[in-house]
Amino acid sequence: MTYKFMRKVLLILWMLPSVLQAQYLQNGMGARNEGLAKSTIAVPHLWSISNNPSGIAYLKSPEIGVFYTNRFLMKELSTQAIAAVYPSKWLNIGLSVEHFGYSELSELQVGLAVAKTFNKYFSLGFKFNYLEYRQAEVYGTARAFLVQIGLTSNPIKDIYIGAHIYNPSRAKFNTLVSQYVPTIFSLGAAYKPDRMVGLTAQIDKSLEAELTYKMGVEFNVTESLYIRAGVNVKPNAYFLGVAYYFKNIRLDIAFSHQQVVGISPSASMGYVFEKQP
Repeated sequence: MTYKFMRKVLLILWMLPSVLQAQYLQNGMGARNEGLAKSTIAVPHLWSISNNPSGIAYLKSPEIGVFYTNRFLMKELSTQAIAAVYPSKWLNIGLSVEHFGYSELSELQVGLAVAKTFNKYFSLGFKFNYLEYRQAEVYGTARAFLVQIGLTSNPIKDIYIGAHIYNPSRAKFNTLVSQYVPTIFSLGAAYKPDRMVGLTAQIDKSLEAELTYKMGVEFNVTESLYIRAGVNVKPNAYFLGVAYYFKNIRLDIAFSHQQVVGISPSASMGYVFEKQP
């Protein structure tokens, strides 16, 4: 029995419980999100399209971005995503495609998001997703349609509050008997006391798991350079990130570390088009 075969068997055994509970593409996208310990639910940015769709309502210009992360330096545990947002007079509209895994065990999520600010104090967003799981040799392919609902509020200057529900309708897969897609509740806040420092905090609660606590800090070192750090509690993990924003280009890199399974690098690149007239 070869090492490669044993590695694949162990990988499937380790991943399968989480795959059946759909936990991979619900952790948020974007290397900025990773650098801040996945605590950006209250931070409006391009990857809010996955983390809290109401956040894209604050974008003033069209944006497009790509994201890649490699969990624990194993190519079988990589995630790729692409997202685009177009602001209009009435609604901000976004599209995203996210993929996790490899040929024998994978997850795909394709989503359409819409969001709108109703006054200077809050925005509301919805995302409609097609979710597909594939485990070729054992379970075949399972599919589901579900929605995300998000709210972002800016009640006081420099303070944002975000709330998000993934799959509030308790959608099921079409093939796995009584197998629900997880329902996940998230609540968070962001505070920017001055131009150079930003603080984030978030809690997540799945119906199938304990509360997860997330905290992050971002330092605006220069006009273009950002340094980030964060921590998760339950499960424990540590995060570091750096970003360089030059004119219309956004470059973000992040690393997370879990004591048992090791390091996970992430990177994203975005482009901001000229502001709409």
